[in-house]
Amino acid sequence: MKTIAPNTNYYLLSIKILIFFLFILFIVQGISRLQDYYEYSGIPITMTSLIDIVTSKSYFRPALLLVIPTIGIFLQEKIGWVFMVSYFYFLLTNALYPFTKEYVNDYRMILFYILISGLVMLLLVGMNKKSIHLTKYHIQRENLMLSNIIAFVIGVSMTIYLAYARG
Repeated sequence: MKTIAPNTNYYLLSIKILIFFLFILFIVQGISRLQDYYEYSGIPITMTSLIDIVTSKSYFRPALLLVIPTIGIFLQEKIGWVFMVSYFYFLLTNALYPFTKEYVNDYRMILFYILISGLVMLLLVGMNKKSIHLTKYHIQRENLMLSNIIAFVIGVSMTIYLAYARG
């Protein structure tokens, strides 16, 4: 009895599992931070205090940014691919953001950002393979550039939101 179809693309499956795992991890981390906040502050848990803390603190911001690619996991259409790829563009632009804000002079940090950017670029190249964009999501080669531009705009928008929310 096989549980995985014989034509399964394991690369795409691993990307989906990674995104879903990160989403769950960031939700659990946000709940843990929220519990710590209430434990140390002594504020009683009420609906108004909960809404105030969730909107004023950044405990759930990483999970909020992962909502779009997590929705993309479950959509087997062009929009699902765009949502998942937009997260990689977000990671890429978010890794490059410190270079626009300040001069980074630590060679270890520069090497780290280059390594992260290279890893994200490999993931983007993998998502743009014919076996994924054409076979699984039915995105024709003519529409691939437009889909990447839309994903890039969504990813950059998430980076701008994060930069604006940081202050």
